[in-house]
Parts: sequence; C-alpha cells; structure tokens
Amino acid sequence: MKGVLIIVVFTGVPLYVIPDDIIYDPQLLAEYLQEHQITRMLFTPSLLEALLKAEGELLTKKLKKMK
Repeated sequence: MKGVLIIVVFTGVPLYVIPDDIIYDPQLLAEYLQEHQITRMLFTPSLLEALLKAEGELLTKKLKKMK
C-alpha cells in the first residue's frame, strides 16, 4: 500500500480521500467517483463487495470508467 501511495505522489496523479458518509453509501460513492472523474480506486474487500451488490444503473453507467 505504501508503494502505491508513493507512486501516486510522484507521478502527479490526484489523490482523493473520500469522506466516510460517502464511501459507505454505494449510490453516493458512484456519484462522487463520476463527478470527480476518478478512474482508479483501491477498495477493501468488504467495500468492493457492497459496491458490486448495489442495484440499479450504479455499475453500468456511473462506474463504467473505472479500471
């Protein structure tokens, strides 16, 4: 994890710290990622599972740019 953060800092890639009230709400998280044009994110396994289980257009539209 530390290595990833160092790479981010030295390559000039923007680093976002997402607030708790957003990160734990899949709909708000998807909107935040879309609004800030975030294309890569490190997930904990439980957060990724919650996001993948979210329903609606969440995964198909709002997260289609994620890699």
